[in-house]
Amino acid sequence: MKKYTILGVLVALLALSAPSLAATAIDFSGYLKVFHANHDNYLRSADSAGRDSESYFINKFQLNVDIMPTDDISIHWVMRSIWPERWGRFAAGNGGGPGTSLYTRSLHARIAQPWGTVYIGRVADNLPGNVGGLYNLGYRRTWGSEFLYGSNVFDLSAPVDSVAYDKDFDNGFGLIVFYSKDAIDPRTGSSVAPMQRRDHAKDHFGVEPRYQWDGGGVALGIEYVRDMTRTAKAGALLANDATADSDYAVFVNPAVTHAWGPFSLSFEGKVGFGRTSFRDDLDPSRSARVRRKGLGLYLDANYDYGAGDVSLLGFYADGTGRNDKSSHGLVGLGDFSPFLVAFNRQGFGNGTWANSNNGWIGSSVPNAGDRGNDEINNIWGAGLLGNHSLNDAIRLNYGIGAFRLVNQTYANQSKNLGLELDAGATFQIIDNLSFETQFGYLFNGDAYKVPASSKDPKNTFSWMNVMAITF
Repeated sequence: MKKYTILGVLVALLALSAPSLAATAIDFSGYLKVFHANHDNYLRSADSAGRDSESYFINKFQLNVDIMPTDDISIHWVMRSIWPERWGRFAAGNGGGPGTSLYTRSLHARIAQPWGTVYIGRVADNLPGNVGGLYNLGYRRTWGSEFLYGSNVFDLSAPVDSVAYDKDFDNGFGLIVFYSKDAIDPRTGSSVAPMQRRDHAKDHFGVEPRYQWDGGGVALGIEYVRDMTRTAKAGALLANDATADSDYAVFVNPAVTHAWGPFSLSFEGKVGFGRTSFRDDLDPSRSARVRRKGLGLYLDANYDYGAGDVSLLGFYADGTGRNDKSSHGLVGLGDFSPFLVAFNRQGFGNGTWANSNNGWIGSSVPNAGDRGNDEINNIWGAGLLGNHSLNDAIRLNYGIGAFRLVNQTYANQSKNLGLELDAGATFQIIDNLSFETQFGYLFNGDAYKVPASSKDPKNTFSWMNVMAITF
């Protein structure tokens, strides 16, 4: 409560000081969302007891503050609260956590000049340096709400501290250049021996030239990640006391899109290669260098018929197989979430493929390019997804998709991950008040069978309801 009171006082002081701020303008926007989640068998284990089912409510509040001292300079501040706290966990002593506090998600400045636009600070979501490829060519897809579904393949919305430059030239060319500090090793403080106090940081550099024409465009992103955080990342490869001495990764990210009237075709790819060096200070003989690589592909054929649109999608992300001597999981699908259950955008029920009960999907070697997120890989699939607006107040969405493993993770494993059916609707009840309901059912394939077990994996469904008040 004190945090909200302090915030109110600060806002009031800003309002009272308006005359002294001269031309400074302050705009507020945001939303309050209430989610009702229902999940059945969200762990999808063939041998787990019971159905792993649950139902709960979650609140989410976001406040956006835009401070504009001039037409060329603005500061964008995004704050969140009571997220992701479930109803009933309203105090730290009752199972609450960070979600009970008001916290800053992003805070950055935007400086616009004829020679280009600079973003500096903590950025998140769809800003230069956080997104690339098709998004920067104007590609957008909306199957349900952006909270439950996401079309930004290979991109991540997680906050990152960065500086980025973006420029659109008069001849159709454009350019993005960025640098971000993705992480630092917390052990670089006074408790670390002086000889170890060096640049224990994860630096991310990128450049993306683009060219756009009427109805389409092409972009080519190149990124370099240098990771010296020395965090304990060895996992199953080495003993727990081993540390990652150095990481590097290089990514190439081409994208192209073009529309012929109501038809459009969009492609994006990402290839990566790099290395992780693990050093065991207690037993140098166990030190090792692990080579990493990855490949991701995405294709969308879309038809827009006015009242709605339909897309035929194909996607692929390589993964590490059981006999691979190096990691093949360097490239993940990012925030790409075309289906409610299988991709589970917000991790409800802890049932995403990247951290599922059996852990058969996802890289076993840390991804130097993922900024700490668990990205889905070792998967390929296809889907048919669409929207249809009945009127200005009601929109329907639907999808059907099939998914398979790229590589087996144990002997004689089936590669069939399953088939999912989704259906939903969004209702604009009155201005600034909407209600959305989404249902997904995943027929799990035999890839989820536990080794040496004959039990079939249980099917999974999720039913999500979202009430949103925007301002």
